[in-house]
Amino acid sequence: MSYLLSVGQRVRAFRKRIGMSQDTLAKKCGYVSRSSINKIELGYTDMPLSKILTLAEVLSVSPIEIMLPVDPDAYTDNEAQLLEFYKNSPDVKAFIDGIFAVAKGGEYSAAYIEDLKVRRASEELLDAIAACPESDETLMPDEDEI
Repeated sequence: MSYLLSVGQRVRAFRKRIGMSQDTLAKKCGYVSRSSINKIELGYTDMPLSKILTLAEVLSVSPIEIMLPVDPDAYTDNEAQLLEFYKNSPDVKAFIDGIFAVAKGGEYSAAYIEDLKVRRASEELLDAIAACPESDETLMPDEDEI
């Protein structure tokens, strides 16, 4: 199955789940006619990220859910894990939503950017420590040396 068809099937499944017609979805997404939605659902049309974001918003789902395969059994381990983290971890959800918000023209909050800087600095420090060669010497003196 092609990726476009998989995305189209997800759009169709989410649309039907909320009982929305192709015509209504098309209008809410800024398309002129339902044929645009029909082409997406059939896998004929590739969409820019901005349209995926709009579809997700109108369908009340995450953009990540639109981009994964329809059948959860077809998810790779990484896809399944990503979706699980997205649904169950506020930090992961905020991070992914932040990425999509920037793609849609939004901005990260200052607190979120500071949090990312602290995390990145912590990760770099841990990586630097892990990369140090092992030594018999310790940073802390033995108790009997104090």
